[in-house]
Amino acid sequence: MCRGNRLERALRRQPPASGTDGADSRHRRRFHLRLQLATAAGARVIITSSSDAKLEQAKRLGAHDGINYVAHEQWQHDVMRLTGGAGADRVLETGGAGTLQRSLASVRREGSVQLIGVLTQGQIDPMVVLGRSIVLRGISVGSRDMFEALNRAITISELAPVVDRTFAFADSRRRIATSSPRSTWARS
Repeated sequence: MCRGNRLERALRRQPPASGTDGADSRHRRRFHLRLQLATAAGARVIITSSSDAKLEQAKRLGAHDGINYVAHEQWQHDVMRLTGGAGADRVLETGGAGTLQRSLASVRREGSVQLIGVLTQGQIDPMVVLGRSIVLRGISVGSRDMFEALNRAITISELAPVVDRTFAFADSRRRIATSSPRSTWARS
């Protein structure tokens, strides 16, 4: 539950108010927990992914909008359009420095970018952060208290894991060896 604990930490520091806009940059496999918790908190969620099929699945789970970042490389412009030019209140950035500039460009003035992962290297322009008073926060694994708070939030919100198919335990070694991160939605 490292990912969930990091998310709980990101939400605890600045819980989304009902109706706030949030963008989840560069959708990854297990993003569904982030989506479920954010929508349970009342956020309007915009997801980015390289897969139109995954974007459709995200919309069925409660995402308000989806942007294919391969088809729309400059996806920050789409986030701005979808938020009426204001920008997202909060962006959960999982790509790292290589996509951070786009996340900074898609967040509103005095909004926040939660840097949860670093998958790419690159440089950032600190003047963008300073000039628009953006809060840039690195999120790492949280404490046991945060993990317990995450589990309380899951229980109170009655969230259920998203599983598209299951496999017998006896097949687990073969399944893990042949799984493709790009092809899975969620599995158990």
